[in-house]
Order: sequence, then C-alpha cells, then structure tokens
Amino acid sequence: MKQLIQVTYASNKGEVERREIKALVKASKLLKCKNLLVITWDLKDETVVDKRKIRFISFWKWLLRHQ
Repeated sequence: MKQLIQVTYASNKGEVERREIKALVKASKLLKCKNLLVITWDLKDETVVDKRKIRFISFWKWLLRHQ
C-alpha cells in the first residue's frame, strides 16, 4: 500500500504549517496517492484539502502500530 507521510513536531492542528499540508497535497497529486498521513507530536484528527483526506496521528500511536 502506497502512503505519503509528513512529520511535524506540532501538537495541535493550528500549529501544522500550511506549507507542510500544501507539499503533501502536491505530492499526492503528482504521485497519484490518496493515502495521506501527518505524524504529529500529539494530535489525532482528519481534514480534507483539495478533495483529499489527510489523517493526523500522534507519534507514539504511529510507533505502536509499526513495531
């Protein structure tokens, strides 16, 4: 399964920089990948940008899933 991942130290949605989301969406279009993930310090959320769903997951939860 193809997935694009962006990593940030941000702990809430307001701290995630616009350029990080913009770069992720741009890569999604170029690579034709709709599985988008942002790994954050401590945020769990979802948002839609340019008809693409972006999931946010905290670093520790991501680590537990990838042991």
